[in-house]
Amino acid sequence: VSELARKLGSPCVSLLKEGLRGLPDLEKMLCSAYHKKCSPSEFVTMVKVLVKLHSDLQSYSEMAQEEMSAELLLSAFRNIPAYLSELQKFRDALDEQAARYGSYENLFTELERFPEIHKLKKEIEDLKQKLLDYRKHFGRTLGKPSLDYVTVSGIQYMVEVQNKFLHMVPSDWTRMSSTKAVSRFHPPLVQEAVRLMAQQGDQ
Repeated sequence: VSELARKLGSPCVSLLKEGLRGLPDLEKMLCSAYHKKCSPSEFVTMVKVLVKLHSDLQSYSEMAQEEMSAELLLSAFRNIPAYLSELQKFRDALDEQAARYGSYENLFTELERFPEIHKLKKEIEDLKQKLLDYRKHFGRTLGKPSLDYVTVSGIQYMVEVQNKFLHMVPSDWTRMSSTKAVSRFHPPLVQEAVRLMAQQGDQ
């Protein structure tokens, strides 16, 4: 501490202060990640900050060796970059945009490194294809060959039916929403596929 106080104006300490200025609360981020309470977006932000810290400390390491003598400070410049050296691989494996929008199935860019995630993503894609294929069956049931799903208020894969044709809706379809003109349903096949996709996404 005394050495830092004496060398506040030195090039190394000045650059380090400038690099650390404006960084988010790393301690809070690390605690949140440790307790598995951070969102994908928060995790990507944390990794980006740590990658920058690694780069800065590595860049200033040689300068620190020349300007400082306290072993604790020197070891920080030597060891912290070593501890953080693998983080760039994690950063490269994450899709920042997918993390920002909570798109869990697209979060990882290098699926060959994560075979279990690759398997789950394939299962989700298969379920989505099944949902598309179900449209023909639902269309025949309602006498509407060109039937497609609608999404309202974030609820996906709903079958919309004009209220004057409600008599054609099977009794086991679940009404999700309605207006004066239309009602929207989840048939059992859709409910099961949506449930499985949510389950796979959580994993």
